Amino acid sequence: MKLKEVSLRVVIVSCIALALSWASVRYAPVLKLSFVPMFIVVTILSALVLMVQIVVRQFGHYIFGVISGYEFTSIQLLNWVMVSSEYGIQFKRYHVPRINGQCIMKTPDVELDELPYTLYLQGGNIANGILTLFLTVIVLNANLDMMKQLILVIFIIMGLVVLFVNAVPHGLFINDTEAVRTLRRSIQARDAYVQLSGFYREQFDFSDRSHSFEFRSYPIDLVDNYYAFLVNYYYLYQKRLEIGWNECLIHLKELQGIDVRIPYVYRMQLELEINYLQMRMSQEVPEETEQLKRYINGVMYSPQIVRYLYLKSYVQDGELNDQLYKHFEIVAAEYPFILENEMEREIMNILKDELA
Repeated sequence: MKLKEVSLRVVIVSCIALALSWASVRYAPVLKLSFVPMFIVVTILSALVLMVQIVVRQFGHYIFGVISGYEFTSIQLLNWVMVSSEYGIQFKRYHVPRINGQCIMKTPDVELDELPYTLYLQGGNIANGILTLFLTVIVLNANLDMMKQLILVIFIIMGLVVLFVNAVPHGLFINDTEAVRTLRRSIQARDAYVQLSGFYREQFDFSDRSHSFEFRSYPIDLVDNYYAFLVNYYYLYQKRLEIGWNECLIHLKELQGIDVRIPYVYRMQLELEINYLQMRMSQEVPEETEQLKRYINGVMYSPQIVRYLYLKSYVQDGELNDQLYKHFEIVAAEYPFILENEMEREIMNILKDELA
């Protein structure tokens, strides 16, 4: 991690700690507690309030997405996601690392030059901003008791934190403001953005039908934004059986070498995919990075991880690794939609036949 990123993280955490410390000192008489117990109480309240701000944020994306003509796909909060499928609204267990809340909607069917994206992407910031401003006005003007003031002040602090993280282009990760800038700058990014919205619409339809969405990839030397990166990545993911394992590995390594800032989760999936293919062709387990180990043992389960664990359980030391295979079975049982895609089932059948 770059020194600038580390320094910025330290500054952000320090500012949050100072704000919560001030609230602990200012409102300690409410619960008649000393500083340390009061700080713990304030911290717990802040975590709960943060969840509320995230919910407000996602519904802000939803409301302004509907205003912009988008079609609802899913809203995620922590490990759960509410999805719109052919069976109506469903609730599923699903999580993406480092993303505690996410609203996904399908773009309207318009020309790329007319594509609305600013209101939808900034809808969460607008919702958090309106709520934070409204509560600030109440705290400054209303005659509230100390307990109510404390709760509202925590709402304001967490609202400002969420706004800074998602509205200010700080460089720690790709937030809503940076996404808007990317789409405004590149027609290729807008085309890829539309493709991804259609793909996610099918990915979150946890029905038994096979996903049929077809990506259009971009020349590797012209990919200059993370939306196009993701389209090319998913394109290879879809075409791997057609183009062959060796060719797919070559293209994935080319994609890995692109100098474009990509969200953490996709860099890890790409690394996992490359390791998986290398392992599949050589029947040897490649050395894992610390990041990859954390990713595999973390909270995100994807088709890449399922395939990786399955194959690794066979090639580890040349024989079946019972512990890894049990891990694979647990993941596949907990997240059955991972293998509902027709291509996923075909790949797993190929592996079973070849390793039998």
